[in-house]
Amino acid sequence: MEVTMFKTNLKTLAIAGFFVTPLATANPYFMGAELSGGKFNTKFSTNELVSAGDPSLLEGASKDLDTKIAVRLLGGKYLNDNFRVYGFAQQDGKLEVTKIIGPMSTKTSYKSYEVGAGADYLYFFNKQFFAVAGASLGYYKSELKADAKIDFGGDMFEQKETSTNSGLVTSLNLGLGYNITDSFGMEGGYRLSRYSGNDHKFNFDDEDYKWTETVSFKSSNQFYINATYKF
Repeated sequence: MEVTMFKTNLKTLAIAGFFVTPLATANPYFMGAELSGGKFNTKFSTNELVSAGDPSLLEGASKDLDTKIAVRLLGGKYLNDNFRVYGFAQQDGKLEVTKIIGPMSTKTSYKSYEVGAGADYLYFFNKQFFAVAGASLGYYKSELKADAKIDFGGDMFEQKETSTNSGLVTSLNLGLGYNITDSFGMEGGYRLSRYSGNDHKFNFDDEDYKWTETVSFKSSNQFYINATYKF
């Protein structure tokens, strides 16, 4: 059985939004909101001897923790017609996955957020239509919870663990935009992000038998759409 749920922590996003501030004062400021969706590149590893009849606790769940849906607030300013800088705060959707394989069951949940700054270059085909290429550097914090159970015919093993990580996230983005008016525009595109050290390690202990399982979120591929307002 698999259950995947998406939840957005609006309170966290609103608080983080206070840190999204313009970075200079000479040219138009802008602010915007963005929705993105895509996939994490997840990796699983263990020091346990795994077989088809004796799979790892978190291996199946790790394959289903790859959905990435996020809401981002951003704000900054245009340095000139072709360059802009900005800050952002992003809340990722919370993922929850339940897996039952024979006597084993696992419940896992993953959540994360990002804050950072970036810069874009805009190439205009005409006054309204333009292409965007940019990069950003940020800080992420993530949390992975796991509740694992094995029923040995009445002898129950259960262990609950929580792993947290934080580090740098670097991103590259490409997209297209359209200025609907002088103040209001919309953009859509693709973003590749890489996470430094986002490896969640769980140490399981069943009496004299000990083993480690690791779920890593190495990178993500996302498609995004946003709306921006100049003022």
